[in-house]
Amino acid sequence: LAPTANSRTPSTPGLIPRMIYELFSRLVNSYQDFTVNCQYVEIYMEKVRDLFSPSRARNPWDAAGPKINIRYDGKRVKLENAKTLSFSNDTLLKEGAKDCREVITRLSEKLLRHVETAGQHRAVRGHALNAESSRSHAVLTLDVTARKVDVNMVSTLMLVDLAGSENIGKA
Repeated sequence: LAPTANSRTPSTPGLIPRMIYELFSRLVNSYQDFTVNCQYVEIYMEKVRDLFSPSRARNPWDAAGPKINIRYDGKRVKLENAKTLSFSNDTLLKEGAKDCREVITRLSEKLLRHVETAGQHRAVRGHALNAESSRSHAVLTLDVTARKVDVNMVSTLMLVDLAGSENIGKA
């Protein structure tokens, strides 16, 4: 049984790490081949910014470069012009992973390192209740394509971290 938010300790992984580990676990154990394409953006004051490809500009919200667009084609949400990272089982098998557990762990840790590094670029500002309250929403999009003998599966998982909702009125 997974811990609740109230019982979470520093050594207990949060929802996103557990979801990523579970996703790779199910893919490795159930499918012959799979690819997970990931995009990570933040939405702040109605602007969208790519967290996997952050700007080095003084004000990253006004930086030059392609604008990230969010589109819905009637079936799926698509992020246009956002950097995509790809993870697949065949890469790790070629690198000599010993068993399924090692493949799951390597894939999960690799994606989580990218997410953690990218998350450091989010808009934050402190107040009396929280020294580093996020001011933006973050959306991690995982587009999954998997294949086994008689089944092809395509799916999208969107993990959303909403901006801090502390009671600013008390701050």
